[in-house]
Amino acid sequence: MVKLSRMYLLVILFLFAAGNLFAATYFVSTAGSDSNDGLSWSTAFATVQKGINSANAAGSSEVWVAQGTYYPTAFLTDVTGLRSTDAYKSFLMYAGVNVYGGFAGNEATKEARQLLSADPWDYSYPSVLDGSTTGSHHVVWFCTNGFHTETMEGISAYFPNSLASQAILDGFTVTGGFANYPARIENLTDPKNNIVHYSGGGVALTGKGEVHNCKIENNKAKYSGAGITMQFDSKVLNSLIQNNEGVGANFYYAGIFGFGAFNYWRVDGAGLAARGDATYRPLIDNSVIHNNLGKANDNYPGTPTTTSNKFNQGGGVYLYYADVKNTKISSNNIVNNPSPYSGGSSASCGGGIYMYSRATLDNCEITDNGFVTSAQNGAGIFIGDYNKLATDYTQLYVKNCYIHTNRAGGAIAYDSKYQQIENTVVANNPGYGVYGYGNAQNGRTVNCLIFNNGGGWVQTSNTGNGNNWLINSTVTK
Repeated sequence: MVKLSRMYLLVILFLFAAGNLFAATYFVSTAGSDSNDGLSWSTAFATVQKGINSANAAGSSEVWVAQGTYYPTAFLTDVTGLRSTDAYKSFLMYAGVNVYGGFAGNEATKEARQLLSADPWDYSYPSVLDGSTTGSHHVVWFCTNGFHTETMEGISAYFPNSLASQAILDGFTVTGGFANYPARIENLTDPKNNIVHYSGGGVALTGKGEVHNCKIENNKAKYSGAGITMQFDSKVLNSLIQNNEGVGANFYYAGIFGFGAFNYWRVDGAGLAARGDATYRPLIDNSVIHNNLGKANDNYPGTPTTTSNKFNQGGGVYLYYADVKNTKISSNNIVNNPSPYSGGSSASCGGGIYMYSRATLDNCEITDNGFVTSAQNGAGIFIGDYNKLATDYTQLYVKNCYIHTNRAGGAIAYDSKYQQIENTVVANNPGYGVYGYGNAQNGRTVNCLIFNNGGGWVQTSNTGNGNNWLINSTVTK
């Protein structure tokens, strides 16, 4: 038995070594050629996709990309099949392939890449992935493992499957994407097939896909995640998401003889939108989400009409079954939706962050977020659960955070069945520090310091709002 065990171990070690032996690193440079073998800097490929495809064919390989600007060359495949117009050109990522940028073009190790500052995305030799010349819906597309159906807003639509194994994008600037599929979102075959093309202008990220040490900037989307849209157990680590804009997707339902009808424009998470489930949750860690804008517009790119049917949820981030840790969320903005609301719309909420149903913020700084025009609900954070899905205090959870110097509209506003704010400092905000209203119930504020705000810890007196607790906390207006 001992001999068999040793033999088995030797076989395993041999196979592991063989796998590493045959894995390769492929090199890409603006001075290269796709007719090269791509196996050294001197014989580098010219296009990033050539490197990715070669690494995918080799299995469990890496791609190193030298400084310079690169444009997408591959057509993506979605539930309708292989696309063939420029809007569907993307950098296609595959399971088991990790792609690294930020090289000068002579390094022998990834660790030799140089940074300009302490920021992990600030490379001395930037590698830029640019979708502007092709008008790409998604600059980077991780959704290469098929699709499944999910229900969103009453519509059964097609969403990407998770990848079979990890794939990492590391050390790039991603810019110039615009997820603007030209149709409204309604219960018809075409929008259901194309729901993914309203979100993720910079990066469309699905389960087991990861973005590390990247700068995601100056992208747009109609609906959500103009910078990045995330699903399942995807990750964004050590990255900057800035200057992205959500411009509004049109949600439409004619109703039954007009009953239940809606017709509104909406943005969820202009910078980043993360959507998980009870088993797999996206994670954003050690990142900065800065100066993103949610501005739903029923006449884009022209001036929006005066109809009050355009609302925005989360200028920086929208979270649903998702977690954010060790991250700064700053200077994000949304546009309000003046009352009385029409078309089935509602108020704009969450200048910095919109947390829905299941979400956690841990050890984050939330500052200088708010509304472009007059304030509505939650300049810093809005916690919502209009379908009353949460069943425990810590399913919507803000802990160990510093929430300060946001603009008018309340630092934290909540209208949820359960939520908890814990070990958090809320200071120097012109609106209320913590504000519960509507149907806010079973909320707990625990071990917090709330001071020097326009108001302290405030609960409305309507009948739907109750059983909210201030526990072992200090409040000085």
